[in-house]
Amino acid sequence: MNDGFQAAAIFVHGLFSGPHTWESLVSCLQVDPVIARAYKILRFEYDTPKARFSLTRRIPQLSDISNQFRTWIASHADLSTIPRIVLVGHSFGGLVIQRFIHDELSAGRGHSLRKVRAVVLFATPNYGSEILLSARRAASWLGIYRQPQERATRPFDDEIDLIRRSIIEKAVYASGIGDSHCKIDFIVYAGASDRVVPPISAKGVFPRAGVLPGDHFSIIAPTCPTDQVCVEMKAHLLHAKDTFVPHGMIVTTEMLNIADDIDVTAVVRIQHDMFPTHAHMDQGDLIRCFRTYESRWGIRPKVLLVKVNGTTEGFSLFSETPKGILVGYIAVRESATGDLLTSHLYSQIHRRSEELGDVPIVFEVYDPSRCDGSKRREALSRIRVFQRKGARLVGGLSYLAPDMSNLTKGKEEPYLLMYAKPGQIPAFLSKSQVAELLEVLYKVFYEYWFCDRYEEGIVERYLDDLKARVLSTVGDECVLKTQ
Repeated sequence: MNDGFQAAAIFVHGLFSGPHTWESLVSCLQVDPVIARAYKILRFEYDTPKARFSLTRRIPQLSDISNQFRTWIASHADLSTIPRIVLVGHSFGGLVIQRFIHDELSAGRGHSLRKVRAVVLFATPNYGSEILLSARRAASWLGIYRQPQERATRPFDDEIDLIRRSIIEKAVYASGIGDSHCKIDFIVYAGASDRVVPPISAKGVFPRAGVLPGDHFSIIAPTCPTDQVCVEMKAHLLHAKDTFVPHGMIVTTEMLNIADDIDVTAVVRIQHDMFPTHAHMDQGDLIRCFRTYESRWGIRPKVLLVKVNGTTEGFSLFSETPKGILVGYIAVRESATGDLLTSHLYSQIHRRSEELGDVPIVFEVYDPSRCDGSKRREALSRIRVFQRKGARLVGGLSYLAPDMSNLTKGKEEPYLLMYAKPGQIPAFLSKSQVAELLEVLYKVFYEYWFCDRYEEGIVERYLDDLKARVLSTVGDECVLKTQ
């Protein structure tokens, strides 16, 4: 039972200290009736001796304390039913909190942090502490004094630098929640007269940073509820208790690196999910396409990825030829944002067309008249997306797409072709222009694809017959029209 608490505030003490360090601040906060009713106040304790001379016990390192903190949170019965958590750290305790969040994100457990609505840090050595640094280093070199927790507070510590960069990228500037990221507000404070952790270190690169009265210890030891640290802390707690789970979407597009197994696997999976079996490529097919098309035929295949919060949600496979850009696939996972992501892909291809000298863009779309139900609605939706971007249907043309797994006459699927280019779109394409487009489309998408699978001549004869069948449906002009 959480006794009706809306949130929990977990306080983590610093080096060579303990839970008692929070007595003044917690007492002043609990004077406020709203805080007292809304918040379960908890204090996490870890072993932090100044020295230890024992054959059977060692001083835990930062990673050990982080794991202990994770276990403590998971086993605390009250926290399982409380929907919001605020983590508060002083000095080294702030590093413990950051290491805990870093570990969760690195392990792909970003969703486990969804309850953490804010982190407030006081006098945390984000850039290390230089006080008595020479003496501390000398004692360590001479073997006189070695304390692993103290080492983490030294300037330019590689472990802390990695953690800090991870926190900034995957928490502070994250959008929404995923396996490896979780948006969390970080508010950091420095003590105005702190010589242990000066303001430049405590503030670090965090965008929300302030300076409070006091030194390294008095910064969290108010004498009354009206002290500035109480006012600031109360405001953060009151805000956090009413927040919702952060949600946002960052859409990015980038070219596929064929050496990136994760992205290649994502492309193949999406393609298999979105297209019928006869149109499937496997990972080997995609790699072969990249490695042989340009060297053998001068065709440059490319895959443009669209990612949401760093996860690949769609792609477009296209080829750049002297006749223009030929788009083989535009595949986006079905979702409420599907049209938006499709639009992002198309916009980038359109920009590439401009770079190449306003060359035409040609691609196929499902023929809505040949399907029904959800497939028909999807086809109409995609056509509308492309039309809003300036693409036009090539009217009077029934394009036939062969089965990519089996070159068999009669197994083709009917599609429509769409045509686009920057600048002025022509009103129509002549029959000879359509014949040129078909020639290059069937060559790039199918002749090169099948040439290593069949004896010489078989593919050419099949495609010549297919082109003739398609051209037989075309009049002298193909009007470029809207649906």
